[in-house]
Amino acid sequence: EQARLMPVSATDPDFSGTAILAFVEAERTPTFSLIGADNFSDLSTTGKPLVMLFAEPSIPDAAGLTVADSEVSGSTPQALRSLARDEELRSHFVFGLLDAKDNAEHVTTTYNMEGPIGSKGRLIILMREKGRSYRQFAVSPPEDTRDGAAMRDYLVRVTKREVPFEYEGMWGAPERWWRVAKGYVPQLAMLDGAPR
Repeated sequence: EQARLMPVSATDPDFSGTAILAFVEAERTPTFSLIGADNFSDLSTTGKPLVMLFAEPSIPDAAGLTVADSEVSGSTPQALRSLARDEELRSHFVFGLLDAKDNAEHVTTTYNMEGPIGSKGRLIILMREKGRSYRQFAVSPPEDTRDGAAMRDYLVRVTKREVPFEYEGMWGAPERWWRVAKGYVPQLAMLDGAPR
């Protein structure tokens, strides 16, 4: 991706060491990445939610997902890459691809993904609130990854806090138990809007 320049001049009163450090910190991660063990920590601790497209390769017979998948016309990785270039979304999120072949077991158990990932993949949003040691996550339904417009709508709902998030690990256990209970007694879903 093309480098971004700091939008101030040396004569600007906002041109200070603090402003430069803030700009460098905000721009230190790539716009769009292939997520792996070597960069996951950096991408998930930027202060912005991490948007991961959990998908299988778009290129037939490929050994795994690569950034080249985001160049396949009409593919979900290509749609996410173009969303990563959107200035409004970029100001809220960090974007990347996560290979479903290499990470299937970890992702499905950690993020309680129900059902198949589908041919278009699924979006997983990771967010850590300031001062908290644990993360929250949200997994998109398959219909929210059908195309770029659907993914954009989902991400806009995330920015408006209209998408429910769940805590990782033991902090999220009550939410998981509630989901299991609703599986046995669907009428409990009427209580979803009740204060917690």
